[in-house]
Amino acid sequence: MQCPPLHTPELFLAHYSALSSSDPLQRQAANEAILALQRGSAAWSLSQEMLAHSDPRLLLLGAQMLSKKVKYEYRTLPKDKRTQLRDFLFGEVFRPEQSLPARKE
Repeated sequence: MQCPPLHTPELFLAHYSALSSSDPLQRQAANEAILALQRGSAAWSLSQEMLAHSDPRLLLLGAQMLSKKVKYEYRTLPKDKRTQLRDFLFGEVFRPEQSLPARKE
């Protein structure tokens, strides 16, 4: 089974869900498509799209993907893209509309 490219968070999630399929060919195709995406440069932008999503599954998968990209490929990222990534991450972490839960002591 040939899987379409993973251009959107929703398509990525569909492929991720196919990993638990009972059809081994579907699982293999989904796995190969996900691995190919994660190795490519499109993973940088897709992971950021996933982190901006409201679906908690996409948040987790996007964070995992971006973590691996930063850990293993950060030095290959052009300096201007590094600045954009930094600004994005700080923008996501310190969103003003998010309020932190009250600290329990």
